[in-house]
Amino acid sequence: MDGVKVIYSGLCPICGRDLDIYEITRGVCRHKNLPLYWTPEDKKVDKFLEFFKKAIGEPRAIQKFWARRILRGESFAAVAPTGIGKTSFGTAMALFLAGWRKKSYIILPTTLLVNQVVGYLRKYAEALGIRLNVNEEGEGVTVIYYHSDLKKNEREKFVQLLNERKFDILVTTSQFLPKSFPLLKGLTLSLIHI
Repeated sequence: MDGVKVIYSGLCPICGRDLDIYEITRGVCRHKNLPLYWTPEDKKVDKFLEFFKKAIGEPRAIQKFWARRILRGESFAAVAPTGIGKTSFGTAMALFLAGWRKKSYIILPTTLLVNQVVGYLRKYAEALGIRLNVNEEGEGVTVIYYHSDLKKNEREKFVQLLNERKFDILVTTSQFLPKSFPLLKGLTLSLIHI
C-alpha cells in the first residue's frame, strides 16, 4: 500500500497486537488469520454501512472498523488524524442509533462546531428521508443542542426537552457538561462522541 502506514497499537480484537490499515482493509488478523469481525451484530453493521453510504458516501476502512466496535457495544477512543472523518462518522452513527431509539451525546469544543454538527445532522437526515426535529418535539428523530449563543426562550426549550428526555441526539459544547451535569444524571446513552 502506498502512503502513510497507519498502526493502531494493541487494538487487534483477535490477538491483542498492533493493528494496521492493511488488516483493517482485508478484515483479517494477520497473526491468527481470523476475520476481525464475526459477530451476530454483522447484519446491523451492514445496515449502518448502507445508511452511511446514502448519507455521506463510501466509508473508509477505519470507519467500518469503528462501526463494528460500536455496534458490538465496545467502548474505545477513535484516534485518527484530522480529516479522516471522526466527526462525520460519530454524527452518522448517532443518527443511525436514533432509528433504534438509542440516545447519543455529541460533545464539541466550540459553538461553531455545535452548529456545524447540527447542520450535518440536517443534511444526512434529508439524504436519508428522515424527519428531523431540532430543539422541538415531533415525529421522527429529535435533536437538541446547546451553546452559549442561544436565546433565553431557546435555552428554556432545550432544558425542558432534556429534563423530559424527549430527544434522541444531544449536542453541546464541552462547557455545558460541568455546569449542567445534574441535568444528565440518570441518562442512559448508547453513544458518547467527544
